[in-house]
Amino acid sequence: MPPPGTVALGLTAQLYLAGLLKARSFGDLLAKVGERVIFHGPILAKQRQLYVPSPLDMAKCPNPECKKAFLSRWRKSPKDGEIPWPIHKCGRPGKTLEGYFMSSIYLPKRGDREWELNNLGTLLKIEEVFKKEVRPGLSLEREFKRVRFGFFYQAEWVQIKPGYNLHEFVTVKDENWGRALSQVKMLRLGRKGRPTELRAVRWLSPEEYYRELTGLDMGKTAHRISSDRAFDLILLTPAIFLKDGVCRSEPVDLPTSGIELIGIATDKPVNVSGWDFEHEAPRAMYYAAPAGTVYRYRLKNDLTPPEIKNHVIRPIILENVGHWRVIGYGTAIVVPLPSSTERSKLSARGDHP
Repeated sequence: MPPPGTVALGLTAQLYLAGLLKARSFGDLLAKVGERVIFHGPILAKQRQLYVPSPLDMAKCPNPECKKAFLSRWRKSPKDGEIPWPIHKCGRPGKTLEGYFMSSIYLPKRGDREWELNNLGTLLKIEEVFKKEVRPGLSLEREFKRVRFGFFYQAEWVQIKPGYNLHEFVTVKDENWGRALSQVKMLRLGRKGRPTELRAVRWLSPEEYYRELTGLDMGKTAHRISSDRAFDLILLTPAIFLKDGVCRSEPVDLPTSGIELIGIATDKPVNVSGWDFEHEAPRAMYYAAPAGTVYRYRLKNDLTPPEIKNHVIRPIILENVGHWRVIGYGTAIVVPLPSSTERSKLSARGDHP
């Protein structure tokens, strides 16, 4: 998948060309964009079906004859939190579904049953979507990224296969910017990339956007969370969380309050950087929580379904989470706990406040 900034900054360039944006630096750019629009994605799609990164509390059985994906058991860790325990019912430890996409409508049902890894209607391997080629290019110095004369390197060229496309959802806060974005016809991805068609499909309310991503009704989700007093937050794109200038694996500034983090299912961090055209040097390296990371929260206090809908679900899906949230990093959704079994376990352990 292309990084969130690749598509979002391409669209931002169109705003610049339309005379709606002027910025002195990258930080200034983020501030000005964030006041008017927030990008969410990109999200993989095939026809009308959206695919999201498989949650990292799901695993696959290592037995080559099994070919099953299953939900890890969540259990208490020595640090008084919860961690996923990926042990299949056959007794073997599983591996996370890194590199898989999951049909978004099955996302909330991930705890109901096991899934066939070759079921393309549900689980999709990333290699089945993107075609890779190795091409020659110029060699760059490691430190300053300048061309090294007399050297070549091999570059990986990635192309999306026919039948698939990318959806970019945008929260528009400024009418003029919204009008300009809806008029963008072509966008080039990469310095010499082929032109990519961009179409404004339709306007969605937050409730419709949430249903597109999850197949769930936001009101019913709020009722379940109010009953369970717990929920899962799942990252659909990588997210950068900073505290005192240091990258963290857990959210530190969610746009909501009254909740407590009790568990994390994640994998190795993703390196995020970029090129500073002003100083002709790479930007500082950030370490992002990978897409598919699951954060399990519980409510500190009793909240009514309308309070959960307006103060938990809507702020997270509309504002994104973490640093660089305005250009798509930290696109996230809130879903109920995956199954009645998981909810009953949580209640039986006395984990509800």
